Amino acid sequence: GVTTAMASAFAPSSPIFRPVDPAEVPALLAIEQASYPEDEAASLESLTLRANDAAECFLVMTKAETPDAPVGFVCGTRTKQDSLTHDSMSTHDADGAILCIHSVVVEETQRKNGLGAAMLRAYVRFIDAQKEQSGVKEMRLLCKEHLIKFYEGGGFELIGKSDVVHGKDTWFEMRLNLLSQQD
Repeated sequence: GVTTAMASAFAPSSPIFRPVDPAEVPALLAIEQASYPEDEAASLESLTLRANDAAECFLVMTKAETPDAPVGFVCGTRTKQDSLTHDSMSTHDADGAILCIHSVVVEETQRKNGLGAAMLRAYVRFIDAQKEQSGVKEMRLLCKEHLIKFYEGGGFELIGKSDVVHGKDTWFEMRLNLLSQQD
């Protein structure tokens, strides 16, 4: 038969989710740039700002066997505005009740095996667990049409087409109300 050691060598390891370390932003930037077209990827400056100023909205995914090597991340900023605009997504208002998700990205070689969905679920739990002290009531994001079903699977609902212009594709705004989440 197959020994436990052999079986675990072939089984994918469980992902680990942890807070961001600002020192790893250059490694995260590489994942970001491999995940978005050049005119849509976050800059080193904006990822650094999110890691430093909005660390409570930034979750990194690694694997058990390589805990120092990120394989994905979700990051966001907070706003007091009611809808996502270029302005509301360009700054971080630590008192904002709406969390704007900017990136949900997985390293290219790790895609298509459920890690993105697991990371999104972990992020929702992470933000939901701190809602009492943080005051975050809702999460919003912009996505392309082909990703709507992915985010619906994570509990988000479609609001509709967004007015935000970023790159050449049409964006759709989605939301997840934390106050209606079941614990």
